[in-house]
Amino acid sequence: MTLSRWRKQIHERLEGRRIVAAMETLAQAISRLSNAGYVAHFYPARNLLVCGRCESDVDPSAVRVDEIVRFEGASDPDDQAILYALSGACGHLGVYSAAYGAAARSDDIGVLLALPDVSR
Repeated sequence: MTLSRWRKQIHERLEGRRIVAAMETLAQAISRLSNAGYVAHFYPARNLLVCGRCESDVDPSAVRVDEIVRFEGASDPDDQAILYALSGACGHLGVYSAAYGAAARSDDIGVLLALPDVSR
């Protein structure tokens, strides 16, 4: 599958999710979530998430998604980012951010496609 097809698949998948429209910057959202206890940072590696607190590999389909915040650039709608507030299977609360428009990285694609919908 080509990178552009993956990006389209991610965009279509995100369109169907319950997502908070960003009325804040990415830095403000990270700060707000940090104040709410989401202090770990998750990053992608080998289609898994790695918890920055304990360095555990976490299957993205096994996390609980507590909130999704979507950001679009004011001057360029293709400048798209997404922030997830996650409850990791390792027990840590944290955030994961990724570009999902034209700037999506290949490391993020498998993770973005595997993340579950927002928990209620």
